[in-house]
Amino acid sequence: MHKRKHPTNLQWWREVLEDILPGSGAGINEATSSSPPPPPPKNETTDIGGNMTQRDYQNTSGGETYREFSCKTGYRLKSKRAKPDMNACGPSSWQREIVDAGNDIFLNGADKNCCNDHDACYEGMHMDGGNRIASNKFSNEVCEDELKACVKNGGSILGRTLPLATGSKSPEYFGSDNFECVKRGVEYGKWETTGWFNPNASTRAEKCNDGKNHNGYEYKYNAERKYDGTGNSLCGASWCCKRKNGWEPTGYFRSSGSPAEKCNDGNIESRKSGQDYGYEYKYNAERKTGNNLCGGSWCCKRKVY
Repeated sequence: MHKRKHPTNLQWWREVLEDILPGSGAGINEATSSSPPPPPPKNETTDIGGNMTQRDYQNTSGGETYREFSCKTGYRLKSKRAKPDMNACGPSSWQREIVDAGNDIFLNGADKNCCNDHDACYEGMHMDGGNRIASNKFSNEVCEDELKACVKNGGSILGRTLPLATGSKSPEYFGSDNFECVKRGVEYGKWETTGWFNPNASTRAEKCNDGKNHNGYEYKYNAERKYDGTGNSLCGASWCCKRKNGWEPTGYFRSSGSPAEKCNDGNIESRKSGQDYGYEYKYNAERKTGNNLCGGSWCCKRKVY
């Protein structure tokens, strides 16, 4: 090796690298100033109406962007759907549109199952229709993480490219139209038509069992009903309406005390970790009458969100 002058150690290393790998030394430059720090990870919150907020965020600067929906105080986040809309990464799916995966023949059964779970997750649900929203917020980050793990475990080579695409497009396809913010409290069913409860009673209200409960339903006399649709009816033109009251049978809460005390009557159990509701308990004092809360059980409970 020929002798070199050594004006600086940096110049010496540049010349050594040029001997070993021609062209590699050119990238070593004198440090004139430190590089500027990277920008902080994205974290933008927007009020999108309907008592809902949207947060677009990154865990690391320049990393994947995720979207989270949450509700204001006094409201809880809920999926609008009764069951998930899934198409197994079919030709019209947004996952296939991004990846341009071609014919279904290139995606195996595991891929399609992963896609179905991903579709359901984007709607805040499990594939069986169960609720995935365990708190007052929901982010698609969990959907992307689960898709990555799912296709890694059993997907095809093509299927394993799906998370790369969906992760890059996740904020665009994870929209608020699948969610709503509803007031916290007891969740009742919708009013539906029903016949006379006590046909031989004196008044229409009594015939409808107005204001009372029976076997998990609340009953109401539809006083403002009108056939022409101009009234303030609860369930159309029917004289009587009913709706689910949320009460369900349960066993004794404790083993001693009065029947009411055993049922934990009037008390509300606090929400547990990862659970978006607690339980309200009630002694079913009129269980053998037309005003029982949950049938023949001594004790009843219902979810309070």
